[in-house]
Amino acid sequence: MLEFFNMVNAFGTDPVLSDILTEENARHISYLKDCVAYLGDVDFELIDDENYEYIMSYLQEADAWSNDFIRGVTLGILAGIDTDTHNPLGFKHEMATLYRLLNAILIERRFA
Repeated sequence: MLEFFNMVNAFGTDPVLSDILTEENARHISYLKDCVAYLGDVDFELIDDENYEYIMSYLQEADAWSNDFIRGVTLGILAGIDTDTHNPLGFKHEMATLYRLLNAILIERRFA
């Protein structure tokens, strides 16, 4: 319960979203953004970093992304932009509902 309240305080979100905005999900989104930057930038380079090889091995996993996956990510971003534009006050709640529904669909399909 304490972790729940810490998440609410840390992200400034309401309790409805604290189960979605986890550290693991934040890492997934950060990774996704880095991969998109890697794929979209022809001259992509990392600043000299001792972990260069390690980082590049993970970013290069994005080379195997299917067109369907990229379309899905694009549609997710589009849904977020559309919701923010048409429902700015309820943005978080509407997107949280969509997130939960999609997760439920994935779980049902996994065990079907």
